[in-house]
Order: sequence, then structure tokens, then C-alpha cells
Amino acid sequence: MYSLLVVCLALAVLLTSNLMASALATALWHGISRWTLNWSATARSRLLFTLRIFPAAATLVGVVVLFVPSYILYEPRPADEVINTKLVVIAAVSASGIVLAFWRSLLSWRATKRLVADWMSHAEAIRVDGMSVRQAYCLPHPFPIIAVVGTLRPQLFVSKRIFDSLDRTEILAAMEHEIGHLSARDNLKRILIRGCRDLLAMVPWGRSLDRAWTSTRPPKVARPHLTWRRPWSRLPG
Repeated sequence: MYSLLVVCLALAVLLTSNLMASALATALWHGISRWTLNWSATARSRLLFTLRIFPAAATLVGVVVLFVPSYILYEPRPADEVINTKLVVIAAVSASGIVLAFWRSLLSWRATKRLVADWMSHAEAIRVDGMSVRQAYCLPHPFPIIAVVGTLRPQLFVSKRIFDSLDRTEILAAMEHEIGHLSARDNLKRILIRGCRDLLAMVPWGRSLDRAWTSTRPPKVARPHLTWRRPWSRLPG
């Protein structure tokens, strides 16, 4: 019973403190957003990302590092508190939010894995020098796709329509955009943000941080020396 009480209290504290921290972060953004319009894309994106993950990160560290050890050390056993209905409901809502965030992340990972597997079955390797991607592929896709997929080992997919429709300068510009996402590690940040979903994300004003971060353009980077083999020429081996 004591262990169950600790778990319920920890979940309840996690939920309430996350809601307060999320409300504070959102209110702060609404108060300072107009002052950041002249900031660089990098600075604005970093601020938005910090504000978005701060509530979940701060409350998780606070509960795990401060609340739970303090309660176990200083509260008597058996504890004087009882597990009432309100505590159970709050703990259940908190646990549901954690499970939902994990489930959304899992679904996103599985969908990405299936997409990459499908694309790889039709793609041909191409040589793209000057980009920090493990491998680049030309994809016979009906839409003009150019995208970096993956977090730890990113892969670049370029549809053949890109090579057929754009000239070299336009292709370089499109690749620069992807380099910006790579430099900012946006794929990893997107996964972290998805895992930090909270109840505020269910209401319009609570989703403002997500929308603002998504709409922020990736930072401009110096154009590297980009070269590639023709998309219909496979790499040896």
C-alpha cells in the first residue's frame, strides 16, 4: 500500500506541476513573442524548443530527483495519508498522459520505419558530398520529395522528379534547406516535443508553442561543396 501511495502521489505531483509549468511557459511566450520577431531563426527556434520541453523536463526531474526521494526519506511508514478517490483519478489521468505520449512516439517511429522500408525498396543510392547524412537515395516517387529521414543516422531521399524538374542551383537551394534541418537536429527535437505532449496541447492556446516552433524556418548555413552522381547511376558495391 505504501508503494502504491508513493506512485499515486508522484503521478499527481507530476501532472499538476506539469500543467502549471506549461501554463507559465505558454504565458511567457505570449508575452515575449513579439519581441523575438527580429531574432535570428536559430535563436528563435532554440527559445521555442526550450520553452516547449521545459515543463516536461523540469517536472520529471523534480519528481524523480526531489519529490520521491524526499517523501521516502522523511515520511513515516506506514504513511498517514490515504489513497482517496481524488488522488486515484488524478494519478490515472497523469498515467494516461504518459502512456499516450509513449504510444504516439511509438506509432510515429513505426510509421517512419515502414515509410523508409517502402522507399528503400525502390530507391537507388546516389553520391552527395558535403552533407552530413549517412546515405542519399534517389526515389522514383510521383511527388517532388526531398527529405531527411532519421535522427541518429539520417538519410536523404530525393525523388527523381526533383532532378528532372530543377536545375543545379535550385537543387542546391533545396539541399541547403535540408542541411539547415540537419544542423538544428530538428528530427530529434521533433521526437522530443512529441514525447513531451501534455494536456495543454489539447487546447488551441496551449498549442501555440508547437505551431510557432514548426513554422520557424531552419537556420541558413554556409553552402558546402555539394556534388552528386546522376540519380540513375548506382554506387558501386
